[in-house]
Amino acid sequence: MSDLDVHIPTAFDPFADANAEDSGAGAKEYVHIRIQQRNGRKSLTTVQGLKKEFSYNKILKDLKKEFCCNGTVVQDPELGQVIQLQGDQRKNVSSFLVQLWFDEDPMTTDVLNASYTLVFPCPYSSVERKFLRSNRNLKGVGLHGLVSYQVRKLLGRTGSRPLHALVAAPDKYPSLKNSPMASSFSVPSMIMAEEGRFEAEVAEVQAWWNTERFKLTRRPYTARDVVSLRGTLRQTYASNELAKKLWHTLKTHQANGTASRTFGALDPVQVTMMAKYLDTIYVSGWQCSSTHTTSNEPGPDLADYPYDTVPNKVEHLFFAQQFHDRKQREVRMSMSREQRARTPYVDYLKPIIADGDTGFGGATATVKLCKLFVERGAAGVHIEDQSSVTKKCGHMAGKVLVSVGEHINRLVAARLQFDIMGVETVLIARTDAVAANLIQTNVDSRDHQFILGCTNPHLKGRSLAGALAEAMAVGKNGPELQAIEDEWLSMAKLKTFSECVEDAINRLNIGEDEKRQRLDEWAHRSGYDKCLSYEQGRDIAERLGLENLFWDWDLPRTRDGFYRFKGSVMAAVVRGWAFAPHTDLIWMETSSPDLVECTRFAEGVKSKHPEMMLAYNLSPSFNWDASGMADDQMRDFIPRIAKLGFCWQFITLAGFHADALVVDTFARDFARRGMLAYVERIQRQERNNGVDTLAHQRWSGANYYDKVLKTVQGGITSTAAMGKGKLLSLLPQMILFISVRQYLPFLGDKL
Repeated sequence: MSDLDVHIPTAFDPFADANAEDSGAGAKEYVHIRIQQRNGRKSLTTVQGLKKEFSYNKILKDLKKEFCCNGTVVQDPELGQVIQLQGDQRKNVSSFLVQLWFDEDPMTTDVLNASYTLVFPCPYSSVERKFLRSNRNLKGVGLHGLVSYQVRKLLGRTGSRPLHALVAAPDKYPSLKNSPMASSFSVPSMIMAEEGRFEAEVAEVQAWWNTERFKLTRRPYTARDVVSLRGTLRQTYASNELAKKLWHTLKTHQANGTASRTFGALDPVQVTMMAKYLDTIYVSGWQCSSTHTTSNEPGPDLADYPYDTVPNKVEHLFFAQQFHDRKQREVRMSMSREQRARTPYVDYLKPIIADGDTGFGGATATVKLCKLFVERGAAGVHIEDQSSVTKKCGHMAGKVLVSVGEHINRLVAARLQFDIMGVETVLIARTDAVAANLIQTNVDSRDHQFILGCTNPHLKGRSLAGALAEAMAVGKNGPELQAIEDEWLSMAKLKTFSECVEDAINRLNIGEDEKRQRLDEWAHRSGYDKCLSYEQGRDIAERLGLENLFWDWDLPRTRDGFYRFKGSVMAAVVRGWAFAPHTDLIWMETSSPDLVECTRFAEGVKSKHPEMMLAYNLSPSFNWDASGMADDQMRDFIPRIAKLGFCWQFITLAGFHADALVVDTFARDFARRGMLAYVERIQRQERNNGVDTLAHQRWSGANYYDKVLKTVQGGITSTAAMGKGKLLSLLPQMILFISVRQYLPFLGDKL
């Protein structure tokens, strides 16, 4: 009989080296797994020395079931209880016991979180099989069975053969390096650690998406897709805090039936003055295009300025906001509590919503633009559904829409970038479908009901583009070409397909009741909410008796290949329905301040998306005096449409116009009356209204940097900007006047 031992420490503790102050070799207890051979033929495996808390009978039952062998528990007078199993089961038993300790030991969780791992031969246990059957799609680390499963998956080992499953950190616990069970096995532990971090981050993103913030948001990608596109260096962005603030502000307005009202800011002076009265800031692409492109080349709003122009303006204003916030804190912390109580606090950190235009190209351009916005400080971004190639200001002619699907791709690209960066930037979808008259393509069936076609069969085979090409070939240009186009369009009798069907039914030689029945059926089958494709419409029209209906949407296409589009509020509503799952707010660009249009749009969108927030451009392009509204109606316009759900309302170019008005009127008066014009129009008005730029050195931060200098130089400096000998001998009285009014009461006893 031979007696071969496999020794396993009874208390297999991978933390023993770290926890034990002084552990002698003789202090360890062992489980002895022996094999006894009888008559050279039969083998008997014995197990003794298990911890007292384990039930020998239960372990025997599991061993017999796991390895399909017979066995028994015997009582030895010297050795105590001993498990006896038929056959050579040493390897199986050792693996089973290691697995058992992992399942039972509460420190296993810490072991599994270790950065490096050690390997043991572990076939699936019955517990592990049961766990995997009930968690087939589970990805992550937390139980030994799952770790074993993940290692198998990585190595392509999905059967029940022995496998090297991971446990513990050998660099921290050197005794494990010398373990006889670990010596011949190696699994790249970093793979498991990497996958564990990845799966944990996927779960984190999914939990984030399940919050109230995103309950209305639909994503065509998964949390796994997002995490796979992130780097391993986690970053945070200040703009995210402002994005959360913006979301809360807008949702509060929506709940109260009120609106955040703001306008486009040009510079740090405007953004800090606005902070005292308004709760959001707008950065207009139009204003940037005309006054502050990164190429310094001004021009109209054609989205042809460098794509970092608006992000740079956002950063310009965001830096100013942060500076004035720091400056205010330094001042307030120099006051007593009583002084702070008397001094109004100004929240300079108002969320900035920026003009993302059309996204500046394809999906990758939109992704990069949105990344810039997040990094530069934008809390919200709006993107419109015009073609980036032919983009026009919302109140210009010649606007060309992209298909519904293409704009959804832009919105998805923006949302994806925000998700990759882990931010809650508010996304606003703008549609120009009310006034647009062209569309880039007819590829999306949701656009078909608004595309115009030629209904004059005499023009069959005579396209507008062909007629213009023939005229140009013989030397015609300018007004002559325009006259040819105008004549062709008047002959074409352009209509939507639905209008063409209705007119054709009315021309049928049938009774009025039959006409009404067919018109009703067509209306029922072709409603705007059906988004009927042209092909589907043709089939229905034929079933209604219109087999040879002439309607051709290719004949009137422009020389650029664009289709004719019939813009309307309903076209904007249909786009709003499509955009809603991918955006936080929807903005319909309009040509006039029309309460009826606002009502139709709000009711249309909310018929399918009742919780959707809406935005409205209180455009300076409107001639408000010609709108037919009285002064009190103009005053009440914002609160009236706020009740419809327009919770963010803004004048895009008010900063631009205010700047121009003040400078023009002052320059004219200054040229005539000199300093009296400045004193009357500027200085006295600043004093009377408590405008803090009156003390312009203090506003610009001179006191703040005096404090910086004193801090650097031990509390005193001889070069303080606001020290003795400062300019403007009248300024102390000015500052004192402002302090008495509201802003700097603590200076009253110092001046």
